[in-house]
Amino acid sequence: MGLMPSTRSKLPHKRLNLDRFKKTSQGLIEFAILVEQAEPKNAENILAMAREVDPDFVFQALRKVVYFEEIVHVDEGVLAEILGKASPKILAFALHDRDEAFRHHVLRHLSLSDRKAVLEEQERMGTRVTKQFILGAQKHLLKMGRELESRGVITFEASDAPRLNPKKKRA
Repeated sequence: MGLMPSTRSKLPHKRLNLDRFKKTSQGLIEFAILVEQAEPKNAENILAMAREVDPDFVFQALRKVVYFEEIVHVDEGVLAEILGKASPKILAFALHDRDEAFRHHVLRHLSLSDRKAVLEEQERMGTRVTKQFILGAQKHLLKMGRELESRGVITFEASDAPRLNPKKKRA
């Protein structure tokens, strides 16, 4: 029993095997999906562990990651494509905790009838919506974007997201 701690310390502590992600551009996308679909706290842990192994890879991967709050920074045509495949109920849940400007930006990509259906769903669900339902719907939309990307229909990224374009500091 005394050997276990020293044996463990020689093994990588829950270290991510980034090699499988680093081999191809599809691997980079798979890592982005892992981060996008993880619970927020788990995503931060994954990124922290990955930074220890390869900070440059994490930087590249984060350029591919799209968080739900960044979906408004996705190319307009790409956003319309994703939203066109989503059910009104999923959209209603996903937008439930978002501010008016965000909801307006997303809903303007829908036809009048689809927009009306989403608004009706929001009215039906009221205010008693759990965070799990909201997060699940948001992840579902991101997953739809990745599925469309895997079929070659779109390129799913938010290259204009503020976190990717910090103001450069000049000395």
